[in-house]
Amino acid sequence: MRCVLALLLTMACSVVTAAEKAIDRTFVEHGDVTHDGRQDSLTLHIAAKSMQAPFRWTFSIADDHGRVLYRVTRDDAPLNDDFKDVEDQSGCHTCDACKAQYYFGILPSLVFACQKPAEQAWPMDDFDRQDFEATVRDALAKQGLPEERIRQVTAEMRATLSKPGFRSVTVPYSQVNQDFPMIWVASLRQFVPFYRE
Repeated sequence: MRCVLALLLTMACSVVTAAEKAIDRTFVEHGDVTHDGRQDSLTLHIAAKSMQAPFRWTFSIADDHGRVLYRVTRDDAPLNDDFKDVEDQSGCHTCDACKAQYYFGILPSLVFACQKPAEQAWPMDDFDRQDFEATVRDALAKQGLPEERIRQVTAEMRATLSKPGFRSVTVPYSQVNQDFPMIWVASLRQFVPFYRE
């Protein structure tokens, strides 16, 4: 009898519920984000110790040769408690359901949206033009580019944004905030932000 009880107790203690299992999911899509006619690989890797633990995720874009063109990692520990406010989340009724909805549905759709070409040119009224130029200048000046090169890149980016079809990468910080949108600048071989609200 003791052996049976010990065996049952051991089995009960070793059972791990779905909510306690480690999360390790990878989503991959392919699209021409750099607008060069070749397929880039877009990868979103999501990990956590469990559904209750904070999530950490990485989004990367690699060219058709496997060279990483862009990579960002987010540690969502500060956001973990936000999912406990289930009344604020649409379409889910528990913390785990809200996290699953965001990390396995909304987040992939947000990061992979960069594959879709813009239907219109980026608006360049006076305010937008000034914001665009300041955003580009700040980003490139931080890299130490000379003024003449900044002017060239700004002109290249303005030409890209002046017609429909450009692709912009926008990476979320949280369920409600996101980073500045960026476009691929072929002459620099990098993504550069072009707008900040």
